[in-house]
Amino acid sequence: MKKYMGDNKIPFAIMLVSGICSLIVFFWAVLSMLLPTKYIVAAIILLILIYVVLIWMHSRKSKKLIVSSVIIECVIILFSMYALSFLWNITNMMSRITQTVIETDSISAYVMQDSAYQVLEDTVNCSYGTVKKLSEKAVGQVLHELEESLNMSLQIVSYEDMFLAADALKADEIQVLVINDAYADLIPEYEGYEWFAQDTRIIGNSLEEVEVTVWTGWTRDEAVNEPESSEPQEEASGSEEINKLQEEKSQEDIADSMERMEPAEQVDWEALVNQNIAENPEGTFIVYISGIDIWGNASTRSRSDTNILAVINTNTKKILLISTPRDYYVPLSVSKGAKDKLTHAGIYGINVSVETLEMLYGVDINYYIRMNFTGFTGIIDALGGIDVYSGTDFSVGDVFYYKQGMNHLSGIEALAFARERYSFAGGDRTRGVNQMEVIKAAVNKSASLEILYRYADVMNAASGCFSTNMSQNKIASLVRMQLNDLSGWTITSMSVDGTNGREKTYSIPTMSSYVMIPDESTVQKTKDSIEAVLQGK
Repeated sequence: MKKYMGDNKIPFAIMLVSGICSLIVFFWAVLSMLLPTKYIVAAIILLILIYVVLIWMHSRKSKKLIVSSVIIECVIILFSMYALSFLWNITNMMSRITQTVIETDSISAYVMQDSAYQVLEDTVNCSYGTVKKLSEKAVGQVLHELEESLNMSLQIVSYEDMFLAADALKADEIQVLVINDAYADLIPEYEGYEWFAQDTRIIGNSLEEVEVTVWTGWTRDEAVNEPESSEPQEEASGSEEINKLQEEKSQEDIADSMERMEPAEQVDWEALVNQNIAENPEGTFIVYISGIDIWGNASTRSRSDTNILAVINTNTKKILLISTPRDYYVPLSVSKGAKDKLTHAGIYGINVSVETLEMLYGVDINYYIRMNFTGFTGIIDALGGIDVYSGTDFSVGDVFYYKQGMNHLSGIEALAFARERYSFAGGDRTRGVNQMEVIKAAVNKSASLEILYRYADVMNAASGCFSTNMSQNKIASLVRMQLNDLSGWTITSMSVDGTNGREKTYSIPTMSSYVMIPDESTVQKTKDSIEAVLQGK
């Protein structure tokens, strides 16, 4: 052995380094929990055989064999470095995606489109408008910081509702409207205010994103036992400052909701939250998929335009996708029985969307996945595009064209496909169907072997634009399960339906707008289908 090492010091050192690199990779592979045990065992056996052959090649003292063995060892070192980098990046990205999300309110300064003001410094002598009780603390904080940066006191006029404030901006009674972007997005939905979307603009980017809450979940008992609260009590895990801000924000919403809830139609809220909800059977879970209508950071509160439940049974490899129209007229978990559009639930936080759907379907939603436009397009592109089925030929403007049948779509093409509703007689109903077709295509692509070399790209695309309360271990276990058998999933989809109507809502109690009145028979059919999937039928 000594003679062998003396004659082959450099080749032996290279073999030793390659062996150490291999062991480190196996350590991280086990630590990541992504690979099934059988793959790791098979890789270990293969590596042992390779090193037995390498030692034999070294022992033959043949120059050609030693050179060949060194080349193989160098390849192992390079592959190990790549694999280690791959696993390290995946672990870090999964950690970022699954960490507790601090939601934010995005506050912006709006001016008329033809205004001469281009930056905030131009508005020093202008009148600023705000809206009472709409993210009042967050707007006040932004205005205070703006006063400090401009080193002057601002002329601020406060209005009773967002429509009066919008009218004042248009009439030049105020030159700047400072408002939460989520509420500003609601204004064009109402008759007579469509102009707000085209005739106003934001000076620069959002003024500031103000942290408002950390959500870790709630229980129905807490909701019933705290009847005076407009939001379920949240178990904050952040700093004391965030906890204090969260409490103050909740108190503002309490006063706001008690004042606003009368105009909207009421239901028996306590009966909804007191439903007898059984835990989902082992091997099954329900995921809420929320698509919010913004670009940028996924933590910003906004309307939820896509509201899909994925009922998953890992025992039978079945997935049921359920689409709920954005304008479904239902009580929100914060409204104490007052009805609102489902899409407005996202303004109050991801927890409100989850809780509202739990009340509607009488289910326990285990996880959420929240994605904005940036994350959606990035993930689809990282998957290498997806093959989506369209039930009809249609186009989106003069840019995107889709044929009946299968279409291979990039991220931006898939986004346009999933968001279009004006091309269809079914409107939002057809859009919900198309959104579920996109999810089916993404699941099928993710379940294929191709995901093995695209996984890091997908996780990287999701980082910052995608959030979930699903733990890192849970995601790893699902990946491991899929890699273990590589079997396909049976995916079905359905939608609830309703009738068109115009009603006042909890969020905007002073004006009527389009809503979809739920068809209770379709809601009950959906409940039955959920139960069937959970029970493995």
